This record gives sequence, structure tokens and C-alpha cells, in this order.
Amino acid sequence: MKKNNAILPSDEIFTTSIRLTIMLILFSHKKILLNELKDVLQLSSGNLDHHIRKLLNVDYITTRKSFFPTRPLTIVEITSKGHENFKEYLLKMKEVLDQISLD
Repeated sequence: MKKNNAILPSDEIFTTSIRLTIMLILFSHKKILLNELKDVLQLSSGNLDHHIRKLLNVDYITTRKSFFPTRPLTIVEITSKGHENFKEYLLKMKEVLDQISLD
């Protein structure tokens, strides 16, 4: 039996599927409108706000207000810290997955 030295990635901020999905979207697209994110994830404003705040608190994302001619828009962006930590998380997860035999 092959010894498994890889451990599951330990960044607890990614333990919920919602925050993991938010980070996947931002990792791929760099930024998204808050309303688009809400629609894609099919979350209530309050639920989305909870997860956005968790990611803001660890400096993985930023938000900024922009004004379209008739209404304000909130833009969510991944930070360089968020990008690097999420990339590291994905690489650790890939290590774990690569060691799984599907035979």
C-alpha cells in the first residue's frame, strides 16, 4: 500500500461550498458584480452577505461601489492574497486527488 503523505488542505475559509464557489468564480474571472454573484449562486442577499464578509475579513476579496447612470453597483474582486492562497489550496487539493486510485 502506498503511503499517503498528502493531507487535506486546511484553510477553513473554503470549507463551505458557497465560499469555495465564490473563490472559484473570482479565481477564474477576477471580478464580478455582486448581483450577478447572487443570481449565479441563487442566494438571498443576507446569506451572500454573510459569506462575502467572511472572505473580506481574511482579505481574500474586496468590494467597491461603482455608479452606473441610474444605480449603484457593487463589484467583488479577488485580492492578490486571495488569489495566492486559493491557488495554494487548489494545488494541495490536486495532490490529494492525484493520489486517489480510481481502479
